Amino acid sequence: MLQFVANGVGIAIVPEGALAEALSIGLSVRPLVQPRVSRVLGLITLKERNQSAFAEDLIAQLEHEWKRLDRGRVF
Repeated sequence: MLQFVANGVGIAIVPEGALAEALSIGLSVRPLVQPRVSRVLGLITLKERNQSAFAEDLIAQLEHEWKRLDRGRVF
């Protein structure tokens, strides 16, 4: 998407993680502060496969943090 902007094709709204790259290739960056933007995230796994112990632990930690932060529905 940044290459489209760099080539003069348009503008882009990108996640914060892409801002440093945009700056590094000489693009102008203006943070969008108001209104605050949020996004819905989902955790994707294979439907009929047991997860590794690491994956199960990660899922449990994410569930715990999402509940703690009260960010809405959890799984």
